[in-house]
Amino acid sequence: MLTEKQRREMRERLAKATEAAKRVLKRGDRITVTKCPGTKRWIVFDHWMGDEIISASGQGEYAATNISRLNGAPIDFNA
Repeated sequence: MLTEKQRREMRERLAKATEAAKRVLKRGDRITVTKCPGTKRWIVFDHWMGDEIISASGQGEYAATNISRLNGAPIDFNA
């Protein structure tokens, strides 16, 4: 179980990564994301719904903290 401090730090990390990704991602970008249980997949970015990335196929539940590639180039929004 996470402590309140750990939860706060995770929320802050997600907020910073999302802010950075929102400045960079454009509709049609191909991104590689990791999704539970650690499966990597590529999706085509369509839009944001709050902090959640929505793919061109309409699927969601992707977070900026889980992006590892943007149009084939390595990227890390967690920095």
